[in-house]
Amino acid sequence: MFEQALGLGMTGTETADVSSLVNFTQPEKEKFMANVMSLSPKLRDLAIHKVLFLDKKISEMKEDRARVGKKFFTDEMASDHLPDPRLSDGGNSYEVENKISIALHERGDKVWDRSQEMKQKLITSPREAVLCVDCQNMIDKDRNEEVPHTRHCVACKNSHNGNGHNGNHNGK
Repeated sequence: MFEQALGLGMTGTETADVSSLVNFTQPEKEKFMANVMSLSPKLRDLAIHKVLFLDKKISEMKEDRARVGKKFFTDEMASDHLPDPRLSDGGNSYEVENKISIALHERGDKVWDRSQEMKQKLITSPREAVLCVDCQNMIDKDRNEEVPHTRHCVACKNSHNGNGHNGNHNGK
C-alpha cells in the first residue's frame, strides 16, 4: 500500500511519516492510505498533515492521563497522597484544586472523545475530516496543528463563539 503512495505523487517522507503513526494499528494505517489516495493532492496533503498532528496529540493525551492518574493536585504538585482537609485554610484550597482537577478531567475526556472520533473519520472518510462541517471549505494547516480534532475552520468556529461570521468566506 505504501509503495502505491509513492507512485501517486507522495514523497517518501510523507509515507514514512504515515507508517510511523503510533496510535493507529497497521490495518487502520492501510485503510487510511487506501482512502487518502483517492483525494486530490491538496486534500491528501492536508489529510496526512492532520493525521500526523492528531497522532501526536493522542500520544500527548495518553502521557498526560498517565501522569495525572498517579498524582493529585496539591500545593506541592508532586504528592501521591491526598492533602489533609484540616489544613489551616479549612481545606478550601483542596476543594478548589479538586474542582479544577475535575474540570480538567472532564475537558480532557471531551478532547479525547473528539480525537478518537476524528481518528475514525480520518481512517474512513479523510475528505470529510479536512473540510469544515459548516461551510465545506478546507480547514487550514495551522488550525489542524492547533486543534487536530477540529471539525470547523477558524471563521466558522468564530461564528459559533458569537464573532459574527455567517459561513460565507467571501468567495474562498
